Amino acid sequence: IEQIGCYPITANTPASYLLVFMWPFIFGIASAIYVCLTLRIALRRNSFINETLRDSKHMTTGQYWCLMAWISLVILCTIPLGLSNIVISSSGDMVSYVVVGDIPTYSAAQWRSFPAERILLELARWIYPICAFIMFTCFGFDRRALKFYRKAQEVFREIGSIVADGLSIWFSVTFSPKTG
Repeated sequence: IEQIGCYPITANTPASYLLVFMWPFIFGIASAIYVCLTLRIALRRNSFINETLRDSKHMTTGQYWCLMAWISLVILCTIPLGLSNIVISSSGDMVSYVVVGDIPTYSAAQWRSFPAERILLELARWIYPICAFIMFTCFGFDRRALKFYRKAQEVFREIGSIVADGLSIWFSVTFSPKTG
């Protein structure tokens, strides 16, 4: 697909709905039930959660609630996207067979001319960077993350000085005037 690259295509067959299209929606529903029950327990026993997290050295209360917000956001996106994928896929023509060796190519003008396909392809392209940005916003500025960044900066600074020393020795040996 021009401007997208290689992209997996699932043939629009009845079996594809059972094997591919329905699972994100089903997992989204199952996750929603699990998260709703977890949030219900957490809100009912807020003091217990705070006490448990206070004793934990791996997670703070803020991280817990940020994680719950992140999971809720994922679920709020998974269910509608899974359902829209089913609806959009069902609006196309069903095929009775698929030629495995047939690799179609589409120009950008072709795939952009179908609004449903354009939405799915653009969403598939941008959903991962958007999720990574949101995840980093939630957890990338945590106290432990900042401590890790400082340690990594020290390591990279040390590696940089070793590489710089090695390069200066190499340049002095390689490009020094020949005597003799």
